Amino acid sequence: MQRSIASFLLVFFLSTAFAALCMTVVSWVGIQQVKGEQLRFSERYLAKLAEISTETTSTLTRLNRSPNVECNKEFLIFLRQIMFQSTYIKDIGYFYDGKVQCTTGLGIIDGVIEEPSPDFITSRGFAIWTNSELELFQKDYSAFATKLNRFNIITDQNDVAIEGMAPYRYQLVYSENGDFFPMLGESNLYQNLIRGDLSLGMTRFGVTLCDQKFPFCIATVTDIFSFITTKVVMLWFLFFVLFWFIGFLILSRVFEWYFSVPQRVRRGLKTGAYYPLFQPIVCLYTGRIIGCEMLARFKDSKGVLYPDEFIPMISKLKLTKRFTAQLMSRSLSILDKESNIPTNFKVNFNVFPCDINEQNVEEAIRMGLLKSRFAICFELTEDEALDNAQALSNIDVLREQGVQVAIDDFGTGYANLGQLQKFKFDTLKIDRSFVISLEEKSVKSTLIPYIVSLAKQLEVEIVAEGIETRRQQQALLDFGVAQGQGWLFGKPMPAQALASLLKGQKELNI
Repeated sequence: MQRSIASFLLVFFLSTAFAALCMTVVSWVGIQQVKGEQLRFSERYLAKLAEISTETTSTLTRLNRSPNVECNKEFLIFLRQIMFQSTYIKDIGYFYDGKVQCTTGLGIIDGVIEEPSPDFITSRGFAIWTNSELELFQKDYSAFATKLNRFNIITDQNDVAIEGMAPYRYQLVYSENGDFFPMLGESNLYQNLIRGDLSLGMTRFGVTLCDQKFPFCIATVTDIFSFITTKVVMLWFLFFVLFWFIGFLILSRVFEWYFSVPQRVRRGLKTGAYYPLFQPIVCLYTGRIIGCEMLARFKDSKGVLYPDEFIPMISKLKLTKRFTAQLMSRSLSILDKESNIPTNFKVNFNVFPCDINEQNVEEAIRMGLLKSRFAICFELTEDEALDNAQALSNIDVLREQGVQVAIDDFGTGYANLGQLQKFKFDTLKIDRSFVISLEEKSVKSTLIPYIVSLAKQLEVEIVAEGIETRRQQQALLDFGVAQGQGWLFGKPMPAQALASLLKGQKELNI
């Protein structure tokens, strides 16, 4: 239960981290879009200003090419025609001897209108007023004024405005020969931005851009929070939940796969999750321990897998050879360290019949089994047929090398008398289901005398498995079964515990 809660919490937090990572990527993409839009805004603004400047400068140049004129009705109509055909020009004025003579808006000027000094003069001789107060509106309205020699042109500041200006702080400057002159927008913004004096931080972005043809530059600053509305927050939250849900589903499947029996079984060979226990095999007459059977167990971070779970899976995954080699090597190494376990002590290992059927016996011999100080016995279960020529040959090779062979769980699989006669084996092990049936006095228990008779006929030893009571022990002795194993004599135990039993047995001289 605790492991399940821990796994759920881990998946929960990983899903949250996954959603946060996804939203970080989404936010980064959004920020790049904001930066891109800010750059595009600057480009559109400069393009609009260049369009106005082109119309203004070309008109002034053309007007100044005309000969000296006199302000009259015909000349004013001429100027008004030019203004009408233009897009951005709001007023045209004519000067003579430094004084304004007439404008398209005011007509012929009778008095003298004072002209303030320009904000700056360009290298081409254009005088610029960025905030010229207009006499037409009694100086209550300001506009751009550009003058070249005898003519000036008024353009509206509002015409420079373009769609999408709202989120931006900006400043427009005229830049020439390393100097710049403010025109529109927030004071000192351009200067502070290019000098790095403006603190931007993580959520504010600054852009400076200059036109390639005209000496205009623009500085823009935007705050990402200016784009965040209630809808954006809701959309961001919905995306977060969506990514979290996707992450939870994926990670749940990954965890389910990672902790599935097949993956735990496969991974266990790399992580050392398999470990050996040893169950004593005793002489039923004296109770003396004469050998043991190595029984594999499994435990990893997820918990325990029982043999009926991992053994079939090892066979299905075709990991039998690797599994057997690992357990044999580890078992013999552990047992060899116990000095109370005598030399030639019999150690039984369960071997998959498929490995006997294949040409793997020589590899088993190379594993160092023959160098061991113990008497090795391979137990072969009956869940697969062992009647092919390769299996027969391999068993002969094993026995020639001193490895004993036992038929395990006899009576539950394929073996019959005809098949057994083909094999040269040393021990016949009666399946525990026959032993359990002794107390039930079922029909199955009546087969034990025939199994004992078969063992005598084949001249092999017989061992009964699963003995749990003295009554079962006595019944088996009455049938002539001399050896057995089961919980009555000891559950599967570590090598140290087996060595302690053997030490006590030696001290009692059993």
